[in-house]
Amino acid sequence: MITPAQANAGAAATGSIGGTRQFGVTNITSQPLDLTLSAPRQFPVTSTDCATLAPGATCAVSVELAPAINGALTGTLAVTGTTPGGSTIQSLAYLLGYGQGSGALTILGGSSPLNFGDATSGQSAQQTLTLTNSGTGPLTIHRITSQPPFWSTSTCGAALAASASCSVTLTHAPIDEIASGTSGAVRQDTGNLTIESDAITSPDVVALAGTATPVAAAQPASSSVLARYTLSSSALTFGTTQIGDISSAQTLTLTNSGTSTIHIAGVLAPQDFTASSSCTTLLPAAACTIEVEFTPGDLNAQSQRTGTLEIQSDAADSLEFVTLLGSTTAAPLTLTPTSLDFGTVAVGQSAQLSVTATNTGTSPITFGAFTASGPYTVTNGTCPVSGGTLAAGAQCSFTVTFTPTADAAQPGLVSLASSATQMPLTVALTGTGDGSTATPPPPTFALTVNGGSSASVSVASGRPAAFSLSLTPANGFSGPVALTCAPIGSAPYASCSLLASTLTLGSTAETSTATINTLTSSPEASLRLASILVLPLLTLLAATLSRKRRGLASITLAVLIGVVALSVSGCGSGSAPSQTSASNLLYTPAGTYQWNVSASSTSGPAISSSVVLTVTVQ
Repeated sequence: MITPAQANAGAAATGSIGGTRQFGVTNITSQPLDLTLSAPRQFPVTSTDCATLAPGATCAVSVELAPAINGALTGTLAVTGTTPGGSTIQSLAYLLGYGQGSGALTILGGSSPLNFGDATSGQSAQQTLTLTNSGTGPLTIHRITSQPPFWSTSTCGAALAASASCSVTLTHAPIDEIASGTSGAVRQDTGNLTIESDAITSPDVVALAGTATPVAAAQPASSSVLARYTLSSSALTFGTTQIGDISSAQTLTLTNSGTSTIHIAGVLAPQDFTASSSCTTLLPAAACTIEVEFTPGDLNAQSQRTGTLEIQSDAADSLEFVTLLGSTTAAPLTLTPTSLDFGTVAVGQSAQLSVTATNTGTSPITFGAFTASGPYTVTNGTCPVSGGTLAAGAQCSFTVTFTPTADAAQPGLVSLASSATQMPLTVALTGTGDGSTATPPPPTFALTVNGGSSASVSVASGRPAAFSLSLTPANGFSGPVALTCAPIGSAPYASCSLLASTLTLGSTAETSTATINTLTSSPEASLRLASILVLPLLTLLAATLSRKRRGLASITLAVLIGVVALSVSGCGSGSAPSQTSASNLLYTPAGTYQWNVSASSTSGPAISSSVVLTVTVQ
């Protein structure tokens, strides 16, 4: 038996842990009993020494109030004793408490009663309600119930930030079949949609109404179609777990106790707990399991952690919850502070804050990697790099930088993996970006080649390589920009030309073309051609003058003819370059060559951008 038979745990704010009540369990039989306890939701067992109880012996059970919803809370603590022969006896104690919510919930989409009109048996009609957190703090909707033939599904269950919403879709699906040859009146269907949350108005009730027109059938179906399930426990209590570690898993069994198939849409675990589920579609009498672990990671929370596991389905309780409770001990690696608030920072600017890590243990701790989410970055500071150690009793500090990217509040998280804990330790980050004081970015431009910062082309020796250049203004830049092209390293007999070499930017991009030529003409060939053309002219001139002047002029021309003849002879007798064609053109040898094309502003602030061209000559 359990004493006392009932207890009042008083009142507590939703989401907190309230008063504790003690119960004594006495074995009044003549046989030893193996005991199992079943705690109601919002009244988890915090401690017990009841396992096996000898005849006449007494053990103690402590129950805590952990309210999740506003309003009066009731439940039954059940203790089941099993004898060595397998027979069982059960004793019950009744619990009462009160949850004090503070949130605000607004329901939109219909009045109360919500009327679905008339539906012929076997048909259905739907309406959707929007549930909005109209308060200033977070709000969670924990439980949504209705009665057949009104069924509901919901997207609620996760915590709603201020102004955030979730929905409830209601279906009126009546079954009203009568025997063939008989007549029946239209049936009036009524029910309630009950929404339980941590809002101060909870429970919120919406009346439901509709009518059902019967249909005749040779074998009328039963109208008592039920979609419901039962849980093996409504509250789970976990043993003491070090912050950053993972507890042993506990198993919840969910059994379809109704007469129709139900579908489990989701299982949502709260902070400090994780859950995995095999529950999807359940036929009548079928069961599935939910594994729950206690994973305390918040360094700033109290030693006792509580939360609710939310189960979404299309059962009569379309949203149901299980109370979770666990106790923690400190990790040997502590972080101080456990949260950082950067306040308001101008968009484009940065702010820094530091966190101190302390090894409170008696052995070195190996550090892993730091990671940060959101517009935050982290540097090791004086803390060890990944793989390094922090000595017992030692401290170090690392730095977190907030660089807001938007004119809004921007949360984040820093995580530190180490040998001290199974999971990374975390520091919550908050900061707000202020776009009103952000510095406008300066005017600039970007040069691209073939759409990128570099481009490559392969050509045969002697063939040109063409590249498409594009110059794009940014942040309001306008004005003339000069293009230049220069080789990076040696490029024999190759040259670069630009068309055009000056671009004037306005509101749109401008284009040009860079061409790499891989051949050139020989200077010796030019000189030889000039000699061939001049020599006959000089000979003719000399013949003409020889008849008129026999003096100094003739001697001078003769000398010139000789010089030219020697030049022609010298040019002709010299060896040709190693890479010339019959037309005396010089070709770029096979290989890979690069050029740098730069764009530079010609007025105002000095702005430049460049690309690299690569030509492979084959």
